[in-house]
Amino acid sequence: MKKIPKQEYTAEFKEQAVKHAQAVGIVVAARELGLVEQTLRNWVRAAEAGKLVRHADAYGQDDFGFAAYGKPAAVLHQLRGLLGDETFFAAFRRYTADWAYKHPYPHDFFHAFADASKQDLSAYFRTWFFEAWSLDSMSLARRSPTP
Repeated sequence: MKKIPKQEYTAEFKEQAVKHAQAVGIVVAARELGLVEQTLRNWVRAAEAGKLVRHADAYGQDDFGFAAYGKPAAVLHQLRGLLGDETFFAAFRRYTADWAYKHPYPHDFFHAFADASKQDLSAYFRTWFFEAWSLDSMSLARRSPTP
């Protein structure tokens, strides 16, 4: 990427700079692009805001509490409402039994709930864990089988 004067920082440039920083590291990318390191850190942080699945060091001090406690609680509460108590708790019991004393990854959790509910929950989990945009829960509800 080439250096661009400050007044010309477009959204496209910022997006490319963030991708470059994620590939080569913030310090190297800032030096290569002629950016102040903190500016690039802020852009990377803004791009990742709201995502749960990322390295713990990527969270700022203000974000960690929300990402570690508030958002996961909201995810589980909404998932319980979406699936219903019986399905939710059956899936949760299965997940904890299957992964007791092991090291599960996020997709192990996702698959346990998708299998137990017999639903494709990929859009739900992708939205909550990997992206920072709004979930259209009504489209999920329309696709859910009626009891």
